[in-house]
Amino acid sequence: MYKNQHFIVDTFENVDGRPSLMRIETEQDVTKIEKPAFIKYVREVTDEEEYSTYNMAGIDYKMPPDDKKTLVKFLEKKEASTDKKLNDEKIVASSHTS
Repeated sequence: MYKNQHFIVDTFENVDGRPSLMRIETEQDVTKIEKPAFIKYVREVTDEEEYSTYNMAGIDYKMPPDDKKTLVKFLEKKEASTDKKLNDEKIVASSHTS
């Protein structure tokens, strides 16, 4: 729950890359929904048939190739940022021990 809105996160274990989708079912105007700021969004897939829960639950489902490439780049960028932070922390830590 975030700001009195219930969100559901589905992770698809049967899909290469195990993508997660965050969804909200609401009767209010979707432009008024506040998405949690602490979640990194790759892109909006509302109303895209290939991302329906029904289709993604199928045994033979494959993520669209362009989205898979985008997701891989997103994750690599995130890992590089995390590695840089870890390296910076190591540098800071070593400067305190010298």
